[in-house]
Amino acid sequence: MTGASETSNPVAVVCGSESLAGGAVTIHLRDGGWDVFTIDPPGAVPHPAAHVSVQGEIWERAPWIALATKLRASGKTPRVFVHAFDNAGDTAGSLADRALRSAELGSRHLMPVMADGGAIAFVTSVLAGWDTRAGLADFSAGQAGILALMRSLAVAGGSSGIRANVVCTGLVTARPDDVPATVRERIPLGRSASPDDVADAVLFFLSADAVHISGSTLVVDGGQSLQSWSNAPRLTLTPLPPSPIAMGERGTRGGTRRFQDRIVVITGAAGGLGSAAARRFAAEGASLALLDRDRAEAERLAMELGVSGHDVLAIAVDVANEQSIALAIAQTEKHFGRIDVLFNNAGVGGGDHAIAEMPAADWDAVIAVNLRGVFLGCKYGVPALTRAGGGAIVNMGSSTGRHDTITGGAAYMASKAAVEAMTKSLALQVAPHGIRANTICPGIIETQLSFRQQERGDPKEFFAEFASRIPRGRVGQPEDVAAAVAFLASDQARHITGASLLIDGGQTLRKWISAPDLDFAFDEEVSQCAP
Repeated sequence: MTGASETSNPVAVVCGSESLAGGAVTIHLRDGGWDVFTIDPPGAVPHPAAHVSVQGEIWERAPWIALATKLRASGKTPRVFVHAFDNAGDTAGSLADRALRSAELGSRHLMPVMADGGAIAFVTSVLAGWDTRAGLADFSAGQAGILALMRSLAVAGGSSGIRANVVCTGLVTARPDDVPATVRERIPLGRSASPDDVADAVLFFLSADAVHISGSTLVVDGGQSLQSWSNAPRLTLTPLPPSPIAMGERGTRGGTRRFQDRIVVITGAAGGLGSAAARRFAAEGASLALLDRDRAEAERLAMELGVSGHDVLAIAVDVANEQSIALAIAQTEKHFGRIDVLFNNAGVGGGDHAIAEMPAADWDAVIAVNLRGVFLGCKYGVPALTRAGGGAIVNMGSSTGRHDTITGGAAYMASKAAVEAMTKSLALQVAPHGIRANTICPGIIETQLSFRQQERGDPKEFFAEFASRIPRGRVGQPEDVAAAVAFLASDQARHITGASLLIDGGQTLRKWISAPDLDFAFDEEVSQCAP
């Protein structure tokens, strides 16, 4: 064990600092002013960025007890825990679950002493559920186990404000350029992930920008897991090199001006989520095109931002009308010279309808805005982004697309599930042009659209009811969504494409078995829930 002099810096614990991802996270935390306590397997060399290092069989209790003792002796309370232990080389069944066991032991020993509002981030492989490799069944099962552990911790940590999330990685190499071309050709973004790519995703989950994200996963694999036998490029097909924008050569990591000199287009910009995103992008230096069917509200927002010195263009648009969206994209490109980011945000709720009683026209109206509108935005936005040399697309999904259900929301759910599927296909199509495409999936957010979707009673009571059922104990705010959109649009997410980011405070982890108003006991012996 090694130690260093005491400081007043916040404390982070990193398990697996000897791994590529864990080492990068350790360095960036240290550089960000954290005291990093590392815990690694026997024989690991203490990381030079570590404040305190512990080595031992981390799949057993003893090293964690030693670490807890060191923390108590220093009077320090950890605020974050990162588990990045990589045991991919352990192929024997008795060894392959070491990552899961160390993740569980670390959580068990650290969560009780973590500061309120803390965060846990696990780094796993896409083999946890996004990809498959023969001969690694035990390893894959252990990685999938960490996903289940994370979800359980997200529910358990809600009362104390502790968030838990997972970053799932594809191929990670210290020198991506050294990866054989035959391998790079099968990754849509044209390269493997670097340790910094993974670290940036982890740091996002640990940051205040992810305050309403718990129980979620973020896949950092350059679109690798989107490839299947049917769509994998043959060796005769060589992708174009990724653009400088996609590779993160513009801007700085985590800076407050990530969008300086960049042009951002937002549809549905005058609504609660659209206006929050506009303010966030403007605060980080972007110039904006605000597209909305409500011209007056779009112009009001443009005037508000313009007073602060931002270059903002307001355009009246019907996103379901092809000519309208085509003209808006052309007008934006003419005004600013290019487009770097497209946020397809416009949407409608659709109300509460039984399928057997829903007028076909009402169904069509929901699909027209929520799905056709996103399709048209991408159809005309992609050529503009390509002309700019690359960029990012963020499409608006919903937790109801795959993770949750609204009894009378069939049209809304269908539209949002389709957006996720479409975005995955889009990510493969546009990767050769240096364009990334991702989906955000918010749960209940405190907006008029959310209230109107299931309108009943007083809005304050309506949202308070939802808050009581969310592990984080709060309803999401538009600013929570805006922060996630800004991350996915930024260079920090340069190796993330085709991903879906759930932003719901753990809301969709609350199934029947874990709902807070049920009194039950879990009988481990018979593995049943007893009322």
